[in-house]
Amino acid sequence: MKKIAIITLVSLFSVGAIAQQKHHKSKSHSSGGTKHGVKSTGSLFMDFGIKGMIGSSLFINSNLFEDNSYNHGITSSYAFGGKFALDFGEHAALVVEGLYGVVGQKFNITDSIIGDWTKAIKLKSIDIPILLRKNNPETGSYAEIGPQISLLRGFTESPNVTVNGFNKNYWSMVFGFGGYLWGTDNFGISSGLRFVYTFQDIMDQDLSEQGSPS
Repeated sequence: MKKIAIITLVSLFSVGAIAQQKHHKSKSHSSGGTKHGVKSTGSLFMDFGIKGMIGSSLFINSNLFEDNSYNHGITSSYAFGGKFALDFGEHAALVVEGLYGVVGQKFNITDSIIGDWTKAIKLKSIDIPILLRKNNPETGSYAEIGPQISLLRGFTESPNVTVNGFNKNYWSMVFGFGGYLWGTDNFGISSGLRFVYTFQDIMDQDLSEQGSPS
């Protein structure tokens, strides 16, 4: 049995506000979509906001790719929630997010005996990324990287051939980038792209032989 991992690519939309102790106005743009038009004279900022994401996910498993009867279908994914960031000046921040996310996979399966059919899997989880964000205050762009823990809250599988076959939590690596769209001194909107790779097996090894593709 070889492990199943997930690759997710999503576009994200963020609305944020900033709380700070001291600042003065600058002609610079956003720093990661939150400090719009603000240049800090202090060392620390706090910013917070809401996020929404939509994209596509892909289940990765070498056995599935080698099996010509399993064809991966395009499968939507999405997440929404909030974030809190501790900003170290204008150029760097430590970001923690809490997101409710849904990822999945559709398989179009060719079967010479029972005919062609479709298998659909959806995982619902609470995702907690912990990211280091690098801001460019001159251009309003940012890049971010860090680990993410996903706490499984439920799953659906159609047709239903397994019982609790997925791990209750798993780790991923997150990489993203984006930039400022619009904002004021203490409020702003940003957008970007985020890539998530789940390097830990999402299947429960003790139960995965009961019918899930592996």
